[in-house]
Amino acid sequence: LHGIGPFLPWITRLLGEPDRQTLEAMHILWQESTGVRPGKSPLRRTIFDLARSAPTESALIQAQFPDAWFVLECDPANRAILGPVVVGPSGLTIAGKRLMDAAEPLEQVPDAQGRWCLFFGKHQIELRQKLPTAFLQELRRGLRDRLRIREEAIARAESTTFTPRTALLLAPLVQTCSLCQSAVIVRTGILGAAWTQFVVNPRG
Repeated sequence: LHGIGPFLPWITRLLGEPDRQTLEAMHILWQESTGVRPGKSPLRRTIFDLARSAPTESALIQAQFPDAWFVLECDPANRAILGPVVVGPSGLTIAGKRLMDAAEPLEQVPDAQGRWCLFFGKHQIELRQKLPTAFLQELRRGLRDRLRIREEAIARAESTTFTPRTALLLAPLVQTCSLCQSAVIVRTGILGAAWTQFVVNPRG
């Protein structure tokens, strides 16, 4: 989409002109939501999973957290306190508070009265009951996956923009220049792009 956007302005307008790294990250999430990933947790849903299974909830989450990648499901007793637990490029958000670094503290401990508190980064939240161990592990995993997806998206964005699929999508736009007989893609108000930019054999 990012590769063909300059040649089809309406696609750029539809996408809101996101940077390529953002598109790559969303593509990784989509691939993970449609495939079978080893160790996939029932406590975590990508924003694509959520849109399929609970579109109303998905719309509410995206309105509040436009950059959400994952939504983590906590136990009902703590849900009202923690609110939507979301992982995105800006970090892990719990009860409106954010943690970005997976190396920072993330643990629950009882206070002197035996009430459980969640400590993450510099934040502290009093819980209604102890969080399941699996959920706490999923919080840590979410932070690690955030870093993994960001690094993979950066690597993809820095690779070549034009793939065989890009060439296939752009092929119907190819025209022959009446002056030099070169195969080009015409862009309104801009010099045409030589078809050889996209494929090694322009007529193949």
